Amino acid sequence: MVAISGSAQRARDRRLRWPRLRTGAVGIDDVRAELKPDDKVLAVRAMQAAHGAVLMVGDGVNDAPALAAATCGMAMGAAGTDAAIEAADVALMADDLRKVVEALALARKARRVSLQNVVFSIGILAVMIPLAVAGAIGVAFAVAVHEGAELLAVANGLRTGSVGANTETGGKA
Repeated sequence: MVAISGSAQRARDRRLRWPRLRTGAVGIDDVRAELKPDDKVLAVRAMQAAHGAVLMVGDGVNDAPALAAATCGMAMGAAGTDAAIEAADVALMADDLRKVVEALALARKARRVSLQNVVFSIGILAVMIPLAVAGAIGVAFAVAVHEGAELLAVANGLRTGSVGANTETGGKA
């Protein structure tokens, strides 16, 4: 993980000195300081070219262009500027970097559950449509089974409401 900041090197070192930010749940490996908004955008684009998808987390007006350029922009903190919140795809109300890890765990869980729901729904349709077309079952019954399956998919989707305590330790959701 790379931290890019517009702050002066000394202020940045003071903020990122805490071991829990460098080696804990957040795991910041590289820190770049004194970057202007355009430099942040260039850094995001370079990371996209090198690694693919990039998550940019920011809270200020100077972060807004990089938030917009990132694959996913995440505005952080209730005190985040309107420009940062508007440019971001996600807004966290807590000013805690560990919440970024929790948000990523929730996103992974939601993606997994969504994929389960799509596969389940397509599977039901793959069975019900041929049976209804062949006349083995009535269309009304096929529709009822399909609607029941959709209700199960909604219930399954409700599981994404929380990611559980294991996200604090870096476990998978």
